[in-house]
Amino acid sequence: MDTFDDLWRMLERVPASLERNLAAAVVMGAQLAEVEAKTNHEYTDRSGTLTNSIGVDGPHGTFANGDLRAILSAGASYAVFVEKGTRPHTIRAKYRKSLRWPTATGFAFAREVQHPGTRPYRFLENALGKVEPELAFELVPDAIEAAFVEAGFERG
Repeated sequence: MDTFDDLWRMLERVPASLERNLAAAVVMGAQLAEVEAKTNHEYTDRSGTLTNSIGVDGPHGTFANGDLRAILSAGASYAVFVEKGTRPHTIRAKYRKSLRWPTATGFAFAREVQHPGTRPYRFLENALGKVEPELAFELVPDAIEAAFVEAGFERG
């Protein structure tokens, strides 16, 4: 850097570089959380549908506007019930006269049953919590440093 003009040009490059690098860091953090949610969960996924539906969408928004984000979600229709659990509730026959389920001696029938509810598994929340320190203390600081290096500031 020889002149004030050189410094000014470098500073002008910082915002665009920050946008690119921070967007990449946020997406990388979400992808790490995706892997964590898919590999370390407590629920039993018999068909693989729920686990395979976990994914990342983004980046969305911008750092400059304060709304930069990536979205970690599970697309299976029942994912919210596994994540958050359910309260005790009544299940009623909807398309037939009665509900039917297997028992040791055959089948049982009823027009309605009281379901005790299910516990929450928090597989997405837990994955995000596990990845958050790496995002905050490694990925984002590295992205900021890379942005300044890209803009022409030397590491020192």
